[in-house]
Amino acid sequence: MDRVTAGPDGLLLGSTPRRLLSGEVHPWRIDPAHWDRVLDAMQDLGFDTVSCYVSWARHETGPGAFDFSGALDVRAFLAKVHQRGMLAVVRVGPNTAAEQEDSGWPRRVLDDPACQARRPGGAPYLLATSTHQSYMPSYAATTTLAEITRWYDEVAGQLAPLQWPDGPVVACQVDNEIGFHFQSHAFALDYHPDAVTQYRQFLGTIYDGIAALNQAYTTEHASFELVAPPTDGRCEPEQWRVDWVRFREHHLRSTLQHLAQLLRDRGLDRVVLVHNDYPRTTTPMDLGALESSGAVDVAGADIYTTKEGGRFVRELARHLAGSSRLPYMAELGTGWLTLPWLLPMRTTALDEEHAALRAWIHGVRAANVYMLVERDRWYGSPISRTGEIREPQASFYRRMHGMLEELDWTSLRRDAPVLIVENRDVARRVAARAVMGDV
Repeated sequence: MDRVTAGPDGLLLGSTPRRLLSGEVHPWRIDPAHWDRVLDAMQDLGFDTVSCYVSWARHETGPGAFDFSGALDVRAFLAKVHQRGMLAVVRVGPNTAAEQEDSGWPRRVLDDPACQARRPGGAPYLLATSTHQSYMPSYAATTTLAEITRWYDEVAGQLAPLQWPDGPVVACQVDNEIGFHFQSHAFALDYHPDAVTQYRQFLGTIYDGIAALNQAYTTEHASFELVAPPTDGRCEPEQWRVDWVRFREHHLRSTLQHLAQLLRDRGLDRVVLVHNDYPRTTTPMDLGALESSGAVDVAGADIYTTKEGGRFVRELARHLAGSSRLPYMAELGTGWLTLPWLLPMRTTALDEEHAALRAWIHGVRAANVYMLVERDRWYGSPISRTGEIREPQASFYRRMHGMLEELDWTSLRRDAPVLIVENRDVARRVAARAVMGDV
């Protein structure tokens, strides 16, 4: 059977190599009358692959009821992509973020206390978005997972028939930046009762009986069921806190494994499954472990920065090159988002060129330019929502494609005689010292 796989330099369509360099476009935020012009502009800049979110909240009209018409007709949009010989990466959530007021979750899910992620004191976790604020879901909650399953039933049915070679879809992104809703702080999330149950089950897998646990914690517990999670970096002993940090990493992996298997079971099993994390290289993120666990085929990362932040682009690119089978910058920023607490942050064409070249030079082999096509709550993209090409941003992407072609980029190999080892145990101990988790 023809299928798509990931290699060190890009995708393999059957046995044919194809570079993965996509541009982000959200067709549901664009008048369908402009879809052709937008795709024309993308091809004019050299892009042969589109990336797009498929937003649960935008498609759901009620429990079990969905709308895939008009601007929401993702199949019609992808048909246009396929007719042009272009490829597509679809990003199906459940969290699709993208400055949506609900991060792409149906409001009924966000408002259900049984679904809500919890702070150490039991309060729901509030995430401030561009235009609203929402109590975000717990991925440990069985109620949340049941709701996600119903969404995947629908969206996989829409997209599975469009997998390559029958359609343009070559990759599917499983969720988006799953790292505890941007709370890398070790004691911020998640204390939902179902998460606490998972935590106790995790302890049971790493300790050979309650006696071993008691010895590690130098305290007495009648059973694993009585062990409560630590809530602050001052809880003693240290091993108690470190095990909680390890559990958080485990929870992310097991959640993505579950979500990925749901998609595979529903027919999205001939394409590469990917995930992206916000730009953090330490706990709770562990890209190499995500891939080696089989949770996803490729674990990438996102980056948004001015040229002054270029050093971190280098470090993140090196981290990807040393962790992933395909070093993938899943969101390589162009333009900027309208979040009030990030103003007056802005990027220029020079900033974007600096970041992109640093990423490629330091080991990135695949990327998605986000947002290549402008939309609401975003400004400064190389292509407008009506398909107008903007300079000077656009000229850089033409030159970038030309550079990759002229240098035969995928044939180049970095000469790196030095091995850099990350000590994750030390990173976990640092994270385990954090305080003020309920703030």
